[in-house]
Amino acid sequence: MSSTTFTDLPRFQQLQTLFAAHIRDPQNQPYRPQKHPGLGKIALEIEPRRLAAYEQLFFNNVNSFFSNLFPVTYSVLGETRWLELIREYMQKHKARTPLFHEVGQEFLLFLQADYQPRDDDPPYLLELAHYEWIELALLVDEQEGIYLVSPPQANLQSGYRLSPVAIPLAYQWPVDQISAENANPEQPETLTTLLAYRDVNDQVQFMALTPLLYDLLTRLEEKGSDPIKEEKGSDPIKDVIAEMAETMQQPATTLAELALPALDGLLQQQVLIPHPLP
Repeated sequence: MSSTTFTDLPRFQQLQTLFAAHIRDPQNQPYRPQKHPGLGKIALEIEPRRLAAYEQLFFNNVNSFFSNLFPVTYSVLGETRWLELIREYMQKHKARTPLFHEVGQEFLLFLQADYQPRDDDPPYLLELAHYEWIELALLVDEQEGIYLVSPPQANLQSGYRLSPVAIPLAYQWPVDQISAENANPEQPETLTTLLAYRDVNDQVQFMALTPLLYDLLTRLEEKGSDPIKEEKGSDPIKDVIAEMAETMQQPATTLAELALPALDGLLQQQVLIPHPLP
C-alpha cells in the first residue's frame, strides 16, 4: 500500500492496517502508530505482552488449520521448516476469501505464486499439497452425486458421463505414496494418475488409474462440460474409445476389450453414470 493511499484512509483504518501488518510479520513490521502523522494523539500503547498474545493467537490459528488440512506436507517438511512456511504465507499472501473451507486453496495459490523454495525443500511440495487439499474440496463441493439403485452393466453402445463429484488427477510425483517415511521418492517416468470421488456415503475415496483409463475419463469430463453435447446426449462410449485409438494408433477393438471391465467397475462404484439417465 502506498503512503498516499494509507494517509487517505480514515484513522481507525490506518491503525487496523498497521496492526494487521504487525500480526502478519512482527519481526519486520513493528507496531508503532505513534510515529505516523495524525495517529500519535489517538493511538494508545499496547502492552508488549498483550501484543505478543495476539501475534501468537493468529499464528497458531493459521498453523493449526493448515497442519490439519495438510498433515503429510507437514510431516515431510518437519516442524521447523513448516512453521517457517506458515510465517512466509502470512507475510506474503493476501487471501481473497474469509471462508474456512476455501482457505486451503489460498495456500495452494501461495505455493504457486509467492512461495520461495529452498534448496532442501521437496520438489513435489505443490503437488502433494494439492493432493491433500482435493479431499476437502470434494467434501464441501455443493454439487450432488448421481446414485442409481441398480447401476447398469457397461455397454459399448451406451453413453456415459463422469460423476459431478469425481475428479481425474495427474501428478509428476507419486503423491499417494509420499509420507514422512518415504519423503524422497524417485520421480517416475510416467504420470501418477488417480481418481478422487465422493461415494454414495459422502466419503471421499481415491483410486489409481491406468494411463488409458485416465485418458478416457478426462475425455468424458471434457464432453460433460460441453453444454451443446450435454443437451444432445452423450456419444456412445465406443466412439470415445475410437477417438483414443486413432490418437494412440491402436486398434479400437483392443482398447475396448481393455476398457470395458474397468468401465463396468466404475459404473458399479457410481463414478460413471449413464447419459442420458435410464
